[in-house]
Amino acid sequence: YDAMPHPTADRVLFSRTGFSAAHHLLELDLSTGQARRLDPPDRPARYHSATYSLDGDHVYVVTDLDSDRTNLMCLDLNTGQWETVIGPYYELEYFSLSPDGRTIAYGTRGPKDEDKGLWVLDTTSGVTKMLVPPSGDPEGDVFAASHPVWSPDGRWIAFLHAYEGGALCFVTPDGSSKRLDVTSAWWPLYWLQDSSLVVYDATNAEG
Repeated sequence: YDAMPHPTADRVLFSRTGFSAAHHLLELDLSTGQARRLDPPDRPARYHSATYSLDGDHVYVVTDLDSDRTNLMCLDLNTGQWETVIGPYYELEYFSLSPDGRTIAYGTRGPKDEDKGLWVLDTTSGVTKMLVPPSGDPEGDVFAASHPVWSPDGRWIAFLHAYEGGALCFVTPDGSSKRLDVTSAWWPLYWLQDSSLVVYDATNAEG
């Protein structure tokens, strides 16, 4: 995944895959060029999305629990302690931290690959809330709320509502308003800093 900068911009977080397909979570010090491994103990070394907390003292990262399930975990960079924030979930690969650092948006799928909707987690209380209900797709292999990205002003969450090449949608953090703006879009999604525009990868009817 994309390297994520620390709030102080003096280091970056990234994942590296070797020829053996082993994954490592690393933090690169930009002043020294030295990288250190942040892998949690007794965990399969495979990572998906990751980001720093707003204060830069923690790292949120999705790790594989086994071949089917994932956990969203948090690493305290000061103590080196890991804890599971939410999970296990099936197919939770991408999440997004709100601009104020208090809320995590994520989409997930069930054990039969069915869409389970788009959710938010309050990082302080641990309370979760569904923002977008499951699509109800009986095949379980097309629609899934995924790849949420918060607008810089915190007013909207952009997300994809399809597993491979689908609708670019928007929902407010409280779930009170939702809209669909593009019927064929895919990852990555980027907001302009003034929250006025979203850049996305366009797809055609064949995906």
